[in-house]
Amino acid sequence: MAREQTRQERFKQREVQKSPQEELKAQIQGLFRRGEHRYRVSGDELTIFTRQVATMLGSGIPLHQALLYYGETSEGDLPEIIRKIAMDVASGHTFSNAMRSYPKVFNSIYVALAQMGEQSGQLTIAYKRMADLLERQTNMRKRVVSALTYPCVLFVVSMLAIAGFVYFVLPMMAPMFENSGMTLPLPTRILMASRTVVPLATLLLFGAIVGSWLGKPWISRYFKNRPEMQRQIHAIPFHIPVVAGIYSKISTARVLYSMCTMLDSGLTMTSTITRSAAAAGNEYIAHKLKQANERIMEGSSLGEALTIYQVFPSGAVQMLSVGEEAANLANMVKHVADMYDAEVELALNDIASILEPAIMVVMGVIVGFIVLSAVLPTVQLIQNL
Repeated sequence: MAREQTRQERFKQREVQKSPQEELKAQIQGLFRRGEHRYRVSGDELTIFTRQVATMLGSGIPLHQALLYYGETSEGDLPEIIRKIAMDVASGHTFSNAMRSYPKVFNSIYVALAQMGEQSGQLTIAYKRMADLLERQTNMRKRVVSALTYPCVLFVVSMLAIAGFVYFVLPMMAPMFENSGMTLPLPTRILMASRTVVPLATLLLFGAIVGSWLGKPWISRYFKNRPEMQRQIHAIPFHIPVVAGIYSKISTARVLYSMCTMLDSGLTMTSTITRSAAAAGNEYIAHKLKQANERIMEGSSLGEALTIYQVFPSGAVQMLSVGEEAANLANMVKHVADMYDAEVELALNDIASILEPAIMVVMGVIVGFIVLSAVLPTVQLIQNL
């Protein structure tokens, strides 16, 4: 145990002492798949691994053998990580502490559930619950992507068609208009000026993206030292019309799924909320959860704390309060999470159905402007003949 604690402390100390320059170096090394950032593990890969290990553990296969089997029969970064974890487990480390060396792959909830399973002797159950949680999160992410894919593709194709006209067709017509000596209509002048402005804006945007990526360690350090500013930025999506409703539902479902998984695994309410705050993915929500958790530790009920700090929508808080009073909180949390998950799917479908005609209208206006810009000087030229 002392050996594990020493190893964990060394890892934490190394994380704290890392400078922005060292983070940038590791970030650049990650591009070339070198250094500590070389591992790239998708959510789908982690979900499949978790389900496979849960199945093998449920079949009576020891943990070490299950890890070795996955590591030796699969290819990619995750199997390489699992082989290293299997070596740590074989040398006497616990599974949960072995995973702490890869925080980019295994988040705090994942490690906490594995640790609870080890301590209670129910690692199989813990892994099945984790597999269920990851599958829900993966399905939610896929629904968001699928709902927005078609509108995005439609937008990109339309913009490429417009760019083709502006940069290839219009240059062939421009000399004819210029040699005529007539004053070009305003729409045509705007369209021709865009040939210069758009590439410049694109170059500036590309430079801003590259600069932000290179400056990411310093930007992260800046906001880390100013948590209030970070919370204000993360609160912006909750105040944007249309976006606010669906973003709130996605955040609520994500946090509640994490909570019900941990409550089912035996974690206390305060520990569950602490880890759910870390996995919320939004500092605004995480701060509210931490405030509510402090209120609970002072003696308030869950419903009262969530109401005071407005962590979740009022309907969710009322149902959680009922579950708390009926001593059936874990099941109620899961029920509310399922309910909001279904609402997210409906909302995404509604947004997709609105975006498609909206993009068509916008593209129609742009195409109409381009056609008008090309036709007006042509008509004017014919009249002057």
